[in-house]
Amino acid sequence: MYRSWTALLAVCLVGALVLTGVGTVSAQTYNLRVSHVVAQEHPYHYGALEFERLIEERTNGRIQVTVFSDGQLGAGEREQVESLQLGAIDIVITGTAVLANWVPRMAVMDLPFIFRDYDHVDAVMDGPVGDLILQMIEAARVNIKPLALWEQGFRYVTNSRRPIHTPEDVRGLKIRVQENPIHVASFQALGASATPMSWGEVYTALQQGVIDGQENPIPVLLSHRIYEVNRHLAMTGHFYAPAIIIMNEARFRSMPPDLQQALIDVAREVSRYQRDVARRMEREQVAELERLGMQVTYPDKAAFQEAMAPVYRQFEAQLGADLIQAVLNAGR
Repeated sequence: MYRSWTALLAVCLVGALVLTGVGTVSAQTYNLRVSHVVAQEHPYHYGALEFERLIEERTNGRIQVTVFSDGQLGAGEREQVESLQLGAIDIVITGTAVLANWVPRMAVMDLPFIFRDYDHVDAVMDGPVGDLILQMIEAARVNIKPLALWEQGFRYVTNSRRPIHTPEDVRGLKIRVQENPIHVASFQALGASATPMSWGEVYTALQQGVIDGQENPIPVLLSHRIYEVNRHLAMTGHFYAPAIIIMNEARFRSMPPDLQQALIDVAREVSRYQRDVARRMEREQVAELERLGMQVTYPDKAAFQEAMAPVYRQFEAQLGADLIQAVLNAGR
């Protein structure tokens, strides 16, 4: 009798554990580190916090997120992506430009003036071309799982030497650019000395006069106090800079299918929120930068577009004329 009651008790206990999920794989908690290199006042960080809130809510706490800002886990974007590949970081929010080092055709989105406006951006990001971009990353098999496309914004030139009205005004300036061949070639086409540099070094290099200027979306200029070391802002909008939220693929594959899908769904849902934040900040912050002493000019974009046009011919073979045309035609 004792043995039969013991056996019955054991069966009941196992059943209770299965019903409650205690001790099963489904109840495992996954702690994920999400990282980016910019300040907490940047749209990346607002997106990261919304991602944290929603993923924890949608998975009933089975996924827990800790967000690291300000380059705490690596000062440069490339450094963080490499750490992600090694598994030292779970999720990184970064510009797509840096991923062209592993997936060269992704650089199609870095071509100067390939995006007309934000409506065109949304047609690409939310349409077949955006899906194709994400598929290219997966096909590269570089231990990176793309979750969704986010946004940095259109990029503008700042410098400490003179106002910029025409492409000729850029000639001779030493401009920090991202570590991206198209960005380098585009500023060389303007006659600038294009200087690739890790983002963590830029403020000091501007402060010390090692470089004259840099180019970035508006929120970066405020969140990283570029106005303190560069007086002149030119609203060129020469590049549109997509961002992307990516995950270590091995870590992603180690999770149950329902949590994998939750990560993708939440990252894509937050994409729209994060883009809205970035665009609102751009609209509001130009006036704030003027108040802080920056002199803002509005150059003729057509002149810059013409000056940078040779870059398309230079990279057409690498990127593919069909892919370039697909981006140009999106939304038409």
